[in-house]
Amino acid sequence: MKKISVWICLALMVWTAAACQNVSENTIQTPEATQNVNTTSLSRETTLGPVHAVVSMTPEKPTLGDQVTLTIDVDADPAIEVEMPEFGDQLGRFNIAEFRPSKQLLDNGKMRYVQVYRLDLPMSGKLRIPSFLVEFTDNRESAQPDVRGKVQELLTEEVSFDVASLLPEGEVMKDLNPTRPHLEELVLPQDSPSYAWILAILAIVVAAGTAAFWISRHKKPEIILPPHVVAIRDLEILEKKGIPSEPDDVDNWYVELSGILRKYVEGRFELHAPCLTTQEFLECAGASNVLKNDEKNRIREILEKSDRVKFTDFIPPQSDSIAILGETRRFIESTRPDMSENEPKKEESANAHA
Repeated sequence: MKKISVWICLALMVWTAAACQNVSENTIQTPEATQNVNTTSLSRETTLGPVHAVVSMTPEKPTLGDQVTLTIDVDADPAIEVEMPEFGDQLGRFNIAEFRPSKQLLDNGKMRYVQVYRLDLPMSGKLRIPSFLVEFTDNRESAQPDVRGKVQELLTEEVSFDVASLLPEGEVMKDLNPTRPHLEELVLPQDSPSYAWILAILAIVVAAGTAAFWISRHKKPEIILPPHVVAIRDLEILEKKGIPSEPDDVDNWYVELSGILRKYVEGRFELHAPCLTTQEFLECAGASNVLKNDEKNRIREILEKSDRVKFTDFIPPQSDSIAILGETRRFIESTRPDMSENEPKKEESANAHA
C-alpha cells in the first residue's frame, strides 16, 4: 500500500507541474491582434562618404494630443569629428517637451551620436519634419587628400507624416456647436411713440461727442521712446532683480532677457515678427538686408543660449548669465542709431529755405 501511495503522489506532482506550465504559456503568449499597432516608426537614411545618418519618428501614425519621439542617429569613425544639429534646429513649429543627447563607442569601433526629442504636435493633418544639417571633418589617414581635414555637410531627408484628428472625419461634437435656443417673436408696441426719450438720447449723444472732441484736442501727445532707450531701461530693471539661482527663476529670467532683445530688434530694424518661434525669428532676421552678418550671428548666439536654458534642464552658472546680459547690452549699444546722421539733412534743408 505504501508503494501504491508513493506512485499516486508522484503522478499527482507530474500532472500539477504540467498544468502550471500550460497556464504560464497561455499567460505569456499574446495574440497579435492585441499588440499595439501604433508603435511602428518612420525612418529616413542618408549616407555621405564615411558618415551614415538615420532620422526616425515614432509612432508612424500619431493622433493629435500624442507625443512623438524623434531620433537623429549618426555613425562615424572615431577619427571623424561630427557636429550634430543645433538644439531645436528646424523644429520651431513643434513644442519640445524633452531633449536627450548622447554619444557612445560601439562594439564595431565606430562612434554613435544620438539626439532624441519628444515633441508635441501642433495640429492635425499633413506635417513634416525638415532636413537636419550634420557637419563632419574627416581626419582619417585613409581619407582622400581633397576632403581630409575639410568640413563636409550631410543633409538628412525630411520626414512627412499625417496626424489623425481626435474626431471622426466630417463629425462635430455637439458640445462644440450647441443648439441655439428658440427666440421669441419680437412684438413692437402699438401705442403712439413718445418723443421725449428720443430727445433725451440725442442730447446725451451730442454731449458725449462734444466731450470726446474736447478731450482729443487737449490730450497730451504720447511720447514714444526709441527702441534702444526702452531696451537699455528694461535691461537695467532686469539687472537690478539680481542673477537668479533657482531653476524656475532662471527660466523666467532668460525668457525676459530674450524678449527684450527680440523687441529691440523688431523696433530697431522694423522686422515686425512678434509671434514667431526663435528659429522662425532668426530666419526672418537672416533675410533682412538691414542687419549685417556679424549682427545676425550675435543675435543667433544670444537667443540660442536662452533657448537652451528655457527648453532643457540646463542651469548655467551665474557668471554665464552675467556674461549674456553684457553681450545683450553691448549689441544694443553698438547697433543704436547714430543721431549725428540727421545733421547733414538739417543743414541741407536750411540751405534750401535760404
